[in-house]
Amino acid sequence: MKPEPDTDSLFVIGAGCGGTGTATLKAALEILFNKPCYDLTTLVRKHPDHVRKWIELDERLTDDRAEEGDSIDPQTVRDIFRGYSCAMDFPAISYYWQLLHIYPNAKVSYDRLAKKCTAFDTDGALFRRLACL
Repeated sequence: MKPEPDTDSLFVIGAGCGGTGTATLKAALEILFNKPCYDLTTLVRKHPDHVRKWIELDERLTDDRAEEGDSIDPQTVRDIFRGYSCAMDFPAISYYWQLLHIYPNAKVSYDRLAKKCTAFDTDGALFRRLACL
């Protein structure tokens, strides 16, 4: 008997910025896996409660007191992505390396156009603005 596939695992982690074809890839992956894909639009429209979780994850990595080797909390990440097959665009692109450690079987999709992206949220400012909504 084959083991059941992990239905709460991410299959694809998109490491490309919005505006580089991520919406098209997102639509294709949702058809392919028959499950929704998590992105910034999903965060804002369906899960505004996740903003606080993302802020906490970000602070854990960027806090001056963070120990070397600290990573984002795997359980919080699994809670955020439960029910989703893929993660595209922001905020996932900022944490693709850490996500890959939590979901080691996931494939990373990187579009060469992403190198033109300059909108990375390196200081958490976007999260703080979203938290005010």
